[in-house]
Amino acid sequence: MAQSKIDFPPLTGRVVDQAGLLDPATEQALTEKLAALEAATTDQLVVVTVSSLQDQEIEDYGYQLGSRLGHRSEGKGQRRPADRRAQ
Repeated sequence: MAQSKIDFPPLTGRVVDQAGLLDPATEQALTEKLAALEAATTDQLVVVTVSSLQDQEIEDYGYQLGSRLGHRSEGKGQRRPADRRAQ
């Protein structure tokens, strides 16, 4: 059986709130903290919320999203999807 194409949200910044879970103040605060982290450590972290995993396991979705965004698993880079389902 062929897998259907997964539609990932575009990388538009350090915080991509496709699911609409974050209020503007929270999104701004997260963006500032992530920028400070990158400035201090050169580590890059992106927060992404999605409304659907499109029938994928969260680990698979996270891995594929990271690959799509150009993440490389070399060095200290890691992908850590977190399952936080909005109720």
